[in-house]
Amino acid sequence: MQRVHAVFTNGAFVPNEPYDLPEGTEVDLFISTEGRMEEPLAPPQDRGQIMARLIERMSSEKLSPDAPRFTRDELHDRR
Repeated sequence: MQRVHAVFTNGAFVPNEPYDLPEGTEVDLFISTEGRMEEPLAPPQDRGQIMARLIERMSSEKLSPDAPRFTRDELHDRR
């Protein structure tokens, strides 16, 4: 995954720098109008602790056996 900064002009997203993609290539855009995020949300030294707390919480709050099951297509959002 790569980050490309663009400006919305005349109904199209125009990259700030040239980007070499074949004509007709489809891409997914994630739009942020709040400005650019220059740094990650958590500093690298804190990420291990955050992940450990997340895993601990997920382990302590298990799904019930009768929870709905998703199909493969639903899990991968295939359209």
